[in-house]
Amino acid sequence: MSVPVLESIFPSDGATGAILSTQIWAIFDQEISEDCLDGAFICVGADSSLWSGPDMKIWDRLLTLQPDTLLQSPGYEGIVQGIWSVVKLDGTGASVSNPSYSPAAGYKSKVIFTPTNMLAATTDFRVYLAGSEGATNPTRGIRTRTIYDTQLGGNLGDGNITSTGIYTGTTNKTIVFEVTTAGGLGTARFKWYDQAIPGVEHTGVITARSRHIVEGLYIQFTGTDFRVGDTFSINLVAAEFMTDTYSWTFTTGSGSITTVPSTVSTSPTGQPVPQVPPYTTVAFAVDEVTPVHRATQVPLTQKQIRIKMTDTVDATTVTQETIKVYAESILGDYDLADITHIGEISKKLEVSGDTIIITI
Repeated sequence: MSVPVLESIFPSDGATGAILSTQIWAIFDQEISEDCLDGAFICVGADSSLWSGPDMKIWDRLLTLQPDTLLQSPGYEGIVQGIWSVVKLDGTGASVSNPSYSPAAGYKSKVIFTPTNMLAATTDFRVYLAGSEGATNPTRGIRTRTIYDTQLGGNLGDGNITSTGIYTGTTNKTIVFEVTTAGGLGTARFKWYDQAIPGVEHTGVITARSRHIVEGLYIQFTGTDFRVGDTFSINLVAAEFMTDTYSWTFTTGSGSITTVPSTVSTSPTGQPVPQVPPYTTVAFAVDEVTPVHRATQVPLTQKQIRIKMTDTVDATTVTQETIKVYAESILGDYDLADITHIGEISKKLEVSGDTIIITI
């Protein structure tokens, strides 16, 4: 094995106009341990990147239970929330699903980070792939795969073993499990040993619980029919640590934001909306808005926004997610610290025929 090398990334370094729903991925020249990704594959932006998509905030203190200090911690950067997945690639770059039983299999890992929400529009993001601390802390940072998929012998039963954990040993090993008493979970028995030291055996009952075997290897039996002589072997390989920390940047696009027409006499396409008989189908669109667009001197007692559509509204489509209301000072942020700051406000939604009523 050798130190893992980063082969390609997406979006590319310095990319602009990235779509807001983009995934972020990196391909390594060999298989990577999935257990090392948490805290080692990070995407960050400015505090404003905690707004998801065009003006849609992830953490709104009015609507969520996130701590009030979340967006106010000194030096805090907008760490993008998301999940990781790993796809196994062969030498040609095609994805494969079959197990790789040994480090000589020649597979690569495509590590994919999928943000939980759409990224903020026109925002700079930086991605970090953190190198490991190696012997100082072997459970942190990017490293090669250490525990390989279970390889079956000429088994007759339906039993199998799933393996998890981080192998912390420094020498390669193959651990062999052999069924010694037939049966199902709780009845069948097994023994296990290091293939290099077959005379030193350990025994136990086959159950569904997870158990620690050796130096970070955990196993769990699955299935209902275990036969005497069934064998399972798991290759353990000493980790090679990526000592560098890779970093690159990209910028998201605008998200194709479209504003409401300046007057109600035009459609979203800018063409006049013709007067038609009742039997003629017209495009479903906004007909009137109260208060009107860019209205001034609106009384503080005005708590409702009424949106009249060109047809009856399906109430099931009017939700907290499909309709958003934001507020901002005419000069931007109230303390002028960030004149682009916009805040989502809570609201009550009602539907009456062709009218959507928003109470704030």
